Amino acid sequence: RLKTAVLIACALKSGAIMADASAKDAETLYRFGINIGLAFQLQDDWLDVYGDTKTFGKKIGGDILCNKKTFLLVNAMKLASPTVKAELMEWLSKEDAVDEEKIKAVTAIYDKLKINELTKGRIRMFYDEAMLNFSQLSLPDEQASVLLDVTGKLINRQV
Repeated sequence: RLKTAVLIACALKSGAIMADASAKDAETLYRFGINIGLAFQLQDDWLDVYGDTKTFGKKIGGDILCNKKTFLLVNAMKLASPTVKAELMEWLSKEDAVDEEKIKAVTAIYDKLKINELTKGRIRMFYDEAMLNFSQLSLPDEQASVLLDVTGKLINRQV
């Protein structure tokens, strides 16, 4: 929320203010930006584990190798039994692990805990909330179309 989402939200609200939009539309655009930003960031985290390197454009598993505290990892820690949590912690603390083995092992834990489905559900929730915000805007069709096009490009990246 304090990185990607707020950047998008502030850009949208600033644009609304500069365009003399109503205070209501400016605030609605801010909430829209927060929700789209959260959906985008969660999708980015998801793609880092489950995406296709060829279409995603980044090496898969980079967040796992860096022990990055993504939505996926935080929720795996919350949902894991003590045994699975210990296994996950062991992989996170290994300094000499072979990259592919660590990625495969952590991904298998995520799969066991259904983190894939949880993350996709949360992405959908934030996207749906953003679309609800969008429906409350009083934008001319041309401006609405541009905003939806940009939003589609953010959310419909190749997986």
